[in-house]
Amino acid sequence: MRRDGKSLGQMAREEIGKVAGFAAAIAVLSIMVVMLAVMALVVVTISSRGFPVTVTDMTNLAGEVGERTLFNRTGGGRALIGFWYHLAIMFEALVP
Repeated sequence: MRRDGKSLGQMAREEIGKVAGFAAAIAVLSIMVVMLAVMALVVVTISSRGFPVTVTDMTNLAGEVGERTLFNRTGGGRALIGFWYHLAIMFEALVP
């Protein structure tokens, strides 16, 4: 079902009320902040173990998987599927 580009908070507000819409918007924002923190933790952990993550390295990696850039991407490109698979494997190895 299409929702004409509405956010999750807007959809919840229309379906179940203002309070639920506000709660959904806060929940989505919180999830995004947590995900950003996890990605930063992965970069810091990898860098502290002797594998620094630099912009140059990411640019070279993008070229290796057939992409122009890996920044500001949603990860839906076909060339990125293998990259995200390996990222998930590396993340799993970092989590105790």
